[in-house]
Amino acid sequence: MKDSNNNKKIFKSDLKPEIGVNQIWLSKKIYSDKLDKEITGLNEYYLLVVSEPLSLDDSNFVRVQPISDQIEYKADDDIHISNTKFIGFPFIIETWNEQPVLIDLLDKYIATLEDPLPPVFDPISLNEQQTEFRKSEIRNTGFLRQSVLSLLSRDEQAIGSTHQSRLTKLIRFPQIAIAAALIGIALIIWQPGKMQNEKLYNNFIATYPNELEIDITSEEILRGNECFIEGFTTNECETIVLAMELYDSQDYENVATILERINNLKEKNEEIFFYLSVSQLLSDQIQLSIYNLEYLASSEDFKYTADVKFYLALAYIKNKNLNKARRLLKSLERNNNQYSGKATLILKDMRWF
Repeated sequence: MKDSNNNKKIFKSDLKPEIGVNQIWLSKKIYSDKLDKEITGLNEYYLLVVSEPLSLDDSNFVRVQPISDQIEYKADDDIHISNTKFIGFPFIIETWNEQPVLIDLLDKYIATLEDPLPPVFDPISLNEQQTEFRKSEIRNTGFLRQSVLSLLSRDEQAIGSTHQSRLTKLIRFPQIAIAAALIGIALIIWQPGKMQNEKLYNNFIATYPNELEIDITSEEILRGNECFIEGFTTNECETIVLAMELYDSQDYENVATILERINNLKEKNEEIFFYLSVSQLLSDQIQLSIYNLEYLASSEDFKYTADVKFYLALAYIKNKNLNKARRLLKSLERNNNQYSGKATLILKDMRWF
């Protein structure tokens, strides 16, 4: 594991902040869960917060990755922090043991990792000691998961009380109620082996050379040859030619900047507008990209329907709109197209929420 930059990290611990990403908290050891049972762990856990607070029914939770000082068991998908300033000793962040906990369990703010964390790699293999360590850690952190599991168990009991209650809960939490019946409530919450949204997006995002039928290059334009694309002025045509060359060289930020200057682009040519939308996605203009791809997805005549659905699904994943992403991916999976296989792989690794 590469951690050459870890010692450069600094931290703040003067005041207790609002809960946020990259913060380290110490958990409670004893608490009462949502079923009014007293839950006791073997010890408190240092936890790295990896999501903003999220709402579930009448409570808030965050996703966390437990921290361990047993660095002798680190593997390629652990993040090794050698700097002792954070919690007094070197540690590993258990990215593979990510799970939700109710924010009530976060007892004491410790520090904030201010620099971006190093990349996480899938492990090639684990030796016997690493495997046993992970089994033990998963068991020992079960008391953390129980905070959210008890909340969902309480809701399951409420669903069963009356038909109207069941209907209300199904409407409010369809992904939880349906999945709970099929695979068990614990797997919904822990979601072992499911990828983080950003990692899943990065694994599948890719672009291909543009397929616009433009027979003239910017070099030919400089030599005085005429540029003409139906519906555009000569200047707009030249702009499009330049944008497509930048697209093929993967300079997506400039592609988006250039094409955004063309007035009424989506009315003039949806195909070129598609390349603008993808370039916005690849240059982290996620909301703009979603807005534009949704427009194309609603167009009855656009010929790249599968492409639009695939890129829109990835944009939803990056934006944490997993229900919308799942619907698009299932549509791609059902239809025989170039994205069906990828849709199946993404659905396999997606979180449920």
